[in-house]
Amino acid sequence: MKPLVIVLWLVFTVVILFFFDFFDLGWSTIFVILIGLLIFPFVFLPIITFCSHRLNANPRIEQIHPGKDVVPVEFWDVARDAIDDLAGSGFKLKGHLRMSGWLSSAVTYYAVLENQMHCAIARLAVVFVPTKLVSRVSAMLAFTTEFANGSEVLTANNKELVTQPGSAQATVLWLPEVREGDELYHYHQQAVQKHDFDSKALPIEHEPVEYLRRLAEKEIARWVKYGYYRLDSRTKKYRPTLKGAALLSWKLLPPIKNLRQAWRRHQTNKLLRKLEE
Repeated sequence: MKPLVIVLWLVFTVVILFFFDFFDLGWSTIFVILIGLLIFPFVFLPIITFCSHRLNANPRIEQIHPGKDVVPVEFWDVARDAIDDLAGSGFKLKGHLRMSGWLSSAVTYYAVLENQMHCAIARLAVVFVPTKLVSRVSAMLAFTTEFANGSEVLTANNKELVTQPGSAQATVLWLPEVREGDELYHYHQQAVQKHDFDSKALPIEHEPVEYLRRLAEKEIARWVKYGYYRLDSRTKKYRPTLKGAALLSWKLLPPIKNLRQAWRRHQTNKLLRKLEE
């Protein structure tokens, strides 16, 4: 937990204690109210998620062109650096894409690259979430190598863990502190080399737009399978189930969020130790 959060909780607790002392309430009452305040987010946030969270069944995915389309400069800056950084590792650009309408007002820009020799796919995703004051921007680089037996190796540097369930057949390296593309790919290649060589790595079989669409369809199908979402036939949107609303929300709250991060780091470090053997 971040130090600032700890300080805020301590200040909040002290204020509450003084407040209840002023009204001369018993310690048992104070304890019950404090427990209620701690539990409140675990009840309120799932309700908000269940009522408002939706995924569009048919998001708009389109290819964009640097000289023709108006695109946020934040994306071009990150994309240029990633493309230049990965060129030395054998990656070639397959295309720039934009996905909109999948999750509320969020817009995600992608740069999809491929290393044909090693059948590795690189996806740079820059997500823009508009707010009343300013857009929130987050960037993530991920490498994927898929195999004929259905397994895959995934290496990513997203700063926050996703709350939806991942593939049970995926070997995942989570390295949020590694921001350089060539260094991140180095770890990915080490993990691929330790993978099952009886199965052949697969190249991209489709154009970037179709590839991204199939990837989104595969992910939402997995989330539905695990009971996180269901399709609303009236609105043609996926809405969370009660189970999904609870799990999606709780994974964002401490201490569950912190425990998930610690577990994922443990799993990554365990795999990295194996790679050094």
